[in-house]
Amino acid sequence: MARQDARLAETRAFLDRLWKFEGVFNPDRQCTYADRVRRRQPGDKTLGLPRTWTPAPSSAGSTPATKKVYENIFAGDWRGYDPFDATHRLNTQENSVTRRLQHVPHVSRMDGPHPSRPERRHPATNSIAEGIAYVLLRALQADVDEADLCGAAPGRALGVSPEWHPDLIAGLVSIPEVMPGDTVFWHTDICHSVGDEHAGSEYASVIYIGSAPDCPKNRAYLPKQKQAFLQGRSAPDFAAMGLRSQFQGRATEQDLTDLGRAQMGF
Repeated sequence: MARQDARLAETRAFLDRLWKFEGVFNPDRQCTYADRVRRRQPGDKTLGLPRTWTPAPSSAGSTPATKKVYENIFAGDWRGYDPFDATHRLNTQENSVTRRLQHVPHVSRMDGPHPSRPERRHPATNSIAEGIAYVLLRALQADVDEADLCGAAPGRALGVSPEWHPDLIAGLVSIPEVMPGDTVFWHTDICHSVGDEHAGSEYASVIYIGSAPDCPKNRAYLPKQKQAFLQGRSAPDFAAMGLRSQFQGRATEQDLTDLGRAQMGF
């Protein structure tokens, strides 16, 4: 119901139009990307997310397309970098689907930061898309070992640490209190994090729904995902656990609206 909600599709189209999208993607048609649901019980210490970047550009510069995305930064003209230019992002190889915006609708209430409980680290972002320039160039400075690159590793999200990125961490802003249905959107170049421990008194549940506009790359992914959906298998980008096929009441084709069918590739 959340992934095929018409109001959410309208909101994603509006936000996708903030990009330079001509000739790259169609912001007025969305593709469903079946990602995960996170449900944390009070005291959980296993589902945190360190300060990281979603597109995991730890290999930034290793592929021709990624080099083009961050070309201005690596050329020394970081002020000339336009984080909303989608021209070369479609051809990057880090992900099977291109997602121009990340967002999570909240299923449960979540407290905002509390002054008397600083250890309650609520989801936080550093809302400066140009911050990626700081991270990429920081790894190339003389005080960073060439074999280290500030802890970057192939295939892993690019992390932000107090040791190497204190200026970015100082800019982290906690998301205020959210209620069921509230949705948080962020640009793919935005640093974001979730506390190591859920210190609230209620379940904290969110649905991850990436904004995946219609384009050749996303269209090519849909047939594989559609078959997995019909058979109750895990989506192609995730571990083949096969748990959903036996779920009572799992979503089937009959649960899709006309919009949901179009987004899923029917």
